[in-house]
Amino acid sequence: MLLRSLLFCLALLVGYELLVRTIDAWWATGQNNLQNNIVRAQEYMYNAFPSQNIMVGSSLSARLSREVPDDSLPPHFTNLSFNGQSLYDGLEIVKAQSLLPKRLYIEANLFMRNEDPKLLNYLFSPIMYPLRRWVHAFRDRNQPIGILARLPLAVKGNPRFIHYPSANDNRDERTYQIMLTEKVANNSKSIDSLALVRQSNKLGEYITYFQQKEVEVIFFVMPVDCTLEKTKSARQIVEAVRQLAGQYHCLLIEAPPCGQYVTADGNHLQPASVFRFLRYFRHELARRNAL
Repeated sequence: MLLRSLLFCLALLVGYELLVRTIDAWWATGQNNLQNNIVRAQEYMYNAFPSQNIMVGSSLSARLSREVPDDSLPPHFTNLSFNGQSLYDGLEIVKAQSLLPKRLYIEANLFMRNEDPKLLNYLFSPIMYPLRRWVHAFRDRNQPIGILARLPLAVKGNPRFIHYPSANDNRDERTYQIMLTEKVANNSKSIDSLALVRQSNKLGEYITYFQQKEVEVIFFVMPVDCTLEKTKSARQIVEAVRQLAGQYHCLLIEAPPCGQYVTADGNHLQPASVFRFLRYFRHELARRNAL
């Protein structure tokens, strides 16, 4: 009886493995932000031909897309910026790969935020990490509940391209001002100078590693609400990034004028502003021969 049960389970696994390898379930994503991050990371980690241009960062740059013609990241980009995480999570994932990119773009707005050990431990589990490489059914993107829950999206067809939004989403200004006031109060506090130095040294070690591997490192800063941009901690971070870029001879794409952009909560850009920034970002990369 036990043997029959094991054989039955094995047959189900083999059948499901064949199914997920045959069908591109493009509509399947994670069930929450954490799992969405895992899905994005695994798609890069298990890609036999990874992109030559990798972006790492926080949720600010996680909104940048490569699916809008002429206005987006080029097709040869992979965005490893994660919601609720830091640039160091992306750096650790890239560092662990045997094939490194040609260029590494680092969104530095939240460079004081550290990596998440739980996320990295899950991704690089000694057992599941190699197993997922060969058994696609064990990858988070292919969890049956995720595929079935979003199956109605498949009927509508694959929206290959996202339409350019003509305007930003409506936001509740009263709620927005409450959030902004709280964030301004938090960011008005100076970052401890020793902590800033430690974090700069930490990021510098990553830069040195990748430069020794002949990876070009490029910094960029996302625009935020003008009030937040003027806070003490925000200015400290930008200045620290400028110093790092100068010290390690990295290109730095400064944030464009904040007055041209609208955010949802002070930090994260509204849809139309996302694509405005993408146009600016691509223009700057092309102008500096970094594309």
